[in-house]
Amino acid sequence: MDVTAKYELIGLMAYPIRHSLSPEMQNKALEKAGLPFTYMAFEVDNDSFPGAIEGLKALKMRGNWCINAEQTTGV
Repeated sequence: MDVTAKYELIGLMAYPIRHSLSPEMQNKALEKAGLPFTYMAFEVDNDSFPGAIEGLKALKMRGNWCINAEQTTGV
């Protein structure tokens, strides 16, 4: 994959997440479809989750972000 400035970052936030195969699978599908996205997994624990959401807002991230349902309380 040749990532350029036109690519947008999307991903998954959960804890624990290091074991996830999701980024590999999602990136293969995105590349095959010719979509300009890069999918990554971010290990974010419950205490850090509200700050991570604020970070996404501050960076004006858009698109689809997958999150653990347990972490959505209060967001």
